[in-house]
Amino acid sequence: KLTNLVFTGGVSIPIGLVCARAPAAPAGEQDCHVVRQDNEVELRSPMFAFRLGTADGLRAEFCENRLTGRKISLGHGAELNVDIGPLGGPLETPKWRVSQWPVAGSAAAGEAVFILIAERPAISARVTYRWNAVEPVLRKFIEITNGGERDVMLLNLRLGTYPTQAKLVEREQGFPVYLDD
Repeated sequence: KLTNLVFTGGVSIPIGLVCARAPAAPAGEQDCHVVRQDNEVELRSPMFAFRLGTADGLRAEFCENRLTGRKISLGHGAELNVDIGPLGGPLETPKWRVSQWPVAGSAAAGEAVFILIAERPAISARVTYRWNAVEPVLRKFIEITNGGERDVMLLNLRLGTYPTQAKLVEREQGFPVYLDD
């Protein structure tokens, strides 16, 4: 969770969420691809499938472990939320709209990019996912840009909120969360 940042027009803040031992550059893998059908986009590798809905912002639908066949619903959870406003004042959580999707069949390099836009304030977010055919890891990177004339104070940043019925098996700060054993 990132707190209390002020950014001005034309300035972007890169933010990354990496759930692995080390960052990975996109891997040129034929088995990694993007499947798009209407308002759904699925990121696929030999090890997992991750489905996102784009009709109401960018929302996680499910994650499937393709090695075990287990699929966990992610409850249409938001992939990105921010709270903005003055310290001690009322918070505003802008609603995102997807303005750019990765091209279906793309991601031979294990990368998919979405552009999200909020109307008020005039901010945008570039959400980049990276994966490869060797590791069962999906990496997400966020870059937020203030396209407006006024300064915006970014108070909170949530890189994924997933309501799920899955049982939490184990967790420790700095390590992956294990669900449904």
